[in-house]
Amino acid sequence: MNPTEPTTDHVRAVDEAEAALDSIIEAVGEFEGSDLSVPVALAGWTRGHVLAHVEVVGEALAVQVEQAARGRQVPFLEGGRAALERAVETGAQRTREEHLAALRTLRDRHHASRPDADDLVWYEPVSFRDGTVVDVALAWWRESRVHLVDLNCGARPEDVWSRELAEHLVDFLSVRLPGHVEIALDAPADGFNYTVTGPSPATGPLVRIPEKPLIITGTLIELTAWLAGRDLAEPPTALQGDQEVPLPELGPWPSALRAG
Repeated sequence: MNPTEPTTDHVRAVDEAEAALDSIIEAVGEFEGSDLSVPVALAGWTRGHVLAHVEVVGEALAVQVEQAARGRQVPFLEGGRAALERAVETGAQRTREEHLAALRTLRDRHHASRPDADDLVWYEPVSFRDGTVVDVALAWWRESRVHLVDLNCGARPEDVWSRELAEHLVDFLSVRLPGHVEIALDAPADGFNYTVTGPSPATGPLVRIPEKPLIITGTLIELTAWLAGRDLAEPPTALQGDQEVPLPELGPWPSALRAG
């Protein structure tokens, strides 16, 4: 790839992230009364927590891009995960009007900091995941689209997760797979297919490696939602040989933040 030409994926990622944030703002604008305190599928969280998380992480990602454009690198969320959790708990108490103001400010900030398609800023280094501005764009793509679904405002994964995003999420989240677990698409469209395998465990006298791998099959959206820890009416299927077995436990979400 020519380093002066970002791939279409980067541009698509930013376009889809902006559209997702617009959808979040539109949904919040229709909330009434106690809608913000409605629990969501994430343990211990309400809609207010989802919005606060989007606001805090979105601001931190925007800062990464702004500073990269100046040739600088700054830490991503000082204080690590503990600081993020405190900020989310505080932000979850905001009123609807406060959330709307924060989200609109966030939208303006991301739009203003967005590099042009041919801008070399895409390849400036950032502290976030020791990557570049491209990695920031992909992170905001994931955050905005996944949490749009978490808001439980009618947006379903099959409607708002593009094929490109789903493929990206499968690759990004494959580190959550236990060792010797494979995932594969069921009846892939357009000939697209691939297999992702979990990491091999360390061998030793107490490690028993099954003769037949555990294979998780489903549609692209089913596999993506499962890897992301989100529920669908039809989850993927786990097979060991010809025997259907329970879906395995997944490892933690690959966070860019230290524990404390």
